This record gives sequence, C-alpha cells and structure tokens, in this order.
Amino acid sequence: MAAITPQSATITSREAEQVERANASGKTPVVLIHGLWLLPSSWDRWTEPFEEAGYAAVTPIIDSGWREVADTALRFVRRFT
Repeated sequence: MAAITPQSATITSREAEQVERANASGKTPVVLIHGLWLLPSSWDRWTEPFEEAGYAAVTPIIDSGWREVADTALRFVRRFT
C-alpha cells in the first residue's frame, strides 16, 4: 500500500483549538469525519456522548473531497500528544 502524504500541513484555528483542548485534557481523541455535503456540526449530537464517555471529540472540516479525509486524519494524528 502506498504511503499517503498530506497535501497541506495547515489546519483551521477552530481545528487547532479542538486539538489543543484534546491534548490538554489527556483524554483519547476521537476524530469524527463528516460525510459528503455535511458539516462538522452534523456530529454535534454525538460529541457530547463521546465526551461523557471519557473521550475528546474532534470534528475537522472536510471541504475539498474525499482525498482530504485521509489528509485530515493524518494532520490530526500528528498533532495529538
């Protein structure tokens, strides 16, 4: 399987705040990726149950296609401590 190289190493300020919060919490992060034509807010009803179960829920923005899903996941994994 070929390695996936992120197209961009930048994340939004909203995403950076979520990563910072997750890292500071010491909880295991759960990255919730929204589907096509949806927004991160589509996970709003799920983030609270994950947080209550002891996880740090993170909802990145995917705005340029499915290739970005893998890139986004890699960006986030590399930022968690």
